[in-house]
Amino acid sequence: MTSLLDESAVTPTPEAHDAAIIVSSDSHVSPRFEDLRDYCPAEYQDDLAEYMRTNQGDGSMQGESPGRRRRQELNGLTAGHYDMAVRLADMDADGVAAEVVFHGSFSRDPFPFHFVGLSGVAKSSQTARSAREFELNAVGIRLYNRWLAESCSQAPERLIGAGHLPMWDIEAAVAELEWLAGVGIRTVNFPAMAPSDGPQYDSPAWTPFWRVCEESGIVLNTHAGAAVPGFSESLPHSLALAQLEQCGWPSRRGMQRMVIGGVFERHPGVRLMLTEQPGKWWGPTIADMDTAWMAGPPMMRDAVPQLPSAYMKRNVFIGASFMAHFEAEDALVEGYADNVVWGRDYPHREGTWAFSEDPAEPNRTHLALRDALSGLDVGVARGMAGENGVRLFRLSRETLVDVAKRIGAPTAAQLSTPLDSSELQVAERYRDHDIDYTSAFRRYGAWA
Repeated sequence: MTSLLDESAVTPTPEAHDAAIIVSSDSHVSPRFEDLRDYCPAEYQDDLAEYMRTNQGDGSMQGESPGRRRRQELNGLTAGHYDMAVRLADMDADGVAAEVVFHGSFSRDPFPFHFVGLSGVAKSSQTARSAREFELNAVGIRLYNRWLAESCSQAPERLIGAGHLPMWDIEAAVAELEWLAGVGIRTVNFPAMAPSDGPQYDSPAWTPFWRVCEESGIVLNTHAGAAVPGFSESLPHSLALAQLEQCGWPSRRGMQRMVIGGVFERHPGVRLMLTEQPGKWWGPTIADMDTAWMAGPPMMRDAVPQLPSAYMKRNVFIGASFMAHFEAEDALVEGYADNVVWGRDYPHREGTWAFSEDPAEPNRTHLALRDALSGLDVGVARGMAGENGVRLFRLSRETLVDVAKRIGAPTAAQLSTPLDSSELQVAERYRDHDIDYTSAFRRYGAWA
């Protein structure tokens, strides 16, 4: 079966020494109160000011290694946390033509009116106590989306803002999805699971939602890191559990429901991206779902006539944040290289972007890209670095070719050139938790 990526118009084949279009599938932003207040209805202005003031993060890095603290403190110096003009300059310096922009930079500014736990509760079970919180949460989503849409309009082919939806109310989610599509938003945050006491993603109740996704071309995007039941951040082993539970298989539960439940059979134009979920999980996941399908009753195959692996190849994509070389190789060997879009995770400390105090310091993103893509065919390297993202998000390739040239992006030949011995020593320093920190340049497993 051909991938959705193959359905686009044929584009000229770039030369290996042309500037490569680099698209990052992962970056973050956190607007401040002063950025958001003009988008907030007058009757909620006082509520917003109070919420943003009282829900500021404390910036605590207690128990962190010196390298982790240093990197977070340095990356915190960029105004790109909230200022799109500064972000674009940081993109230029990294040679990044376009990138997906999620909320959740590590600055102290919260998402407006985000009350923890509401996203897991369906509209039908809202309590009188939480009714006001749901009302404010919906207001927060609308005002954030409007700030995001206007901010990304500064460079609409470069800034791929990820909108938010009131997923506890399907009708309201559909309405907001339609508004986002109308203002040019190309992707939306998509929780790994629907509210636990409401219709799940394999329910026909979501049909209007899938229909709008398919008609608009908006990409559903599940970014790992959402809270899971029973998780505590206060334990010494919390970070290790977060990597396993918040960024592992729980973040892919919705995808399994959609595949096995026939969503992609009924709506072949729906596309789902799974972001910051590292490791070699694609092959084992396909094997598990294919065998479950084979063991299922024959009547199931009337609704889902193809193996789950066929829908995965056509409809599911990976936002490969700080991708490691072994992950790129696995994508090539297992046949899903066309489904991978590299990501720099700007400006998070674990990402490839680094605020530098030394102008002579090597560009960390360039080294990380080369380390991940070294030795690969230049066409494959070009695809993972950005061409797959151009087609998935339906970006203007012509515009981004010009951007790549203007900002001096690395060429495809450079991207696939292995690091030399001195560059490998630099990469090892970046991996040392006592000196510096990044999750790029990994050599073993998803996180190490």
